[in-house]
Amino acid sequence: MKSRKFLAVVLVLLLAFAFVPVVDAFQVRVNSTESGHARVLNLDGPETIGRVGNEEITIDVVDSSMIAAGAANGGATSMATSTTAVPVTYAHVNMAITTADPAFTAKTLADGKKGQILTIHVYNGSNATTITPATSTAFSVLTFNAVDDSVTLLFADSTTGWLLMSSTSVTITP
Repeated sequence: MKSRKFLAVVLVLLLAFAFVPVVDAFQVRVNSTESGHARVLNLDGPETIGRVGNEEITIDVVDSSMIAAGAANGGATSMATSTTAVPVTYAHVNMAITTADPAFTAKTLADGKKGQILTIHVYNGSNATTITPATSTAFSVLTFNAVDDSVTLLFADSTTGWLLMSSTSVTITP
């Protein structure tokens, strides 16, 4: 008799859970405040995740293009003397400064990705070469003139730009 009651209770519980509705939405919060529910997230691009519906929520995500480029080359690249733009898709750039040609001694540094750390290191040459960032705080030009000159920079955001984390034998112009 006990086993029949037990089986009946188990059967009732199984049936009860079998018909419980499945939740097909999740709660969306912005700055710890509930802003609704969503069923699907669409990846709109490297900077956002959008909510299907009337609103869009922006969430910082990792831009995989920088990771893919870095992974393919061990996170580093060498920059030829004749290159005028410092590549920002790597974590480490080895730079040659072997020419005195003015067309190649003034280089530019584009904005990076939020939170990106970039090290630029001279591996060959001794001709003064400048790097001017598109956006930076506390410096406007970096001047390299010898092997083993290096800087490590952090890209904060599009307003603050590049910040100097460390430097070795590099002339920093405010």
